[in-house]
Amino acid sequence: MVDTGPWRVALAEHETAVGEFLTACTRVGPNDWPRAPAPGKWTAAAVVLHVCRAYEFGRDAAAGMRQERLWSSCGMPPLAAGCRC
Repeated sequence: MVDTGPWRVALAEHETAVGEFLTACTRVGPNDWPRAPAPGKWTAAAVVLHVCRAYEFGRDAAAGMRQERLWSSCGMPPLAAGCRC
């Protein structure tokens, strides 16, 4: 019999992390989403988009889909610093 205990623990930890992430998102003011906290740093909107894309990547990979669509036309990962593609 397979021990699913580690998977249950990992799922619980993931659910906690997602909850904390969503709570943090509620603390971002409407005018703060497009503002970077410092030069060269990502905006809150860019961070959330990056997390969403990472979930899409995992979902698509689990479904056996190809991943090329996640790369920009300049060959950099989406939202990479300096990429304006």
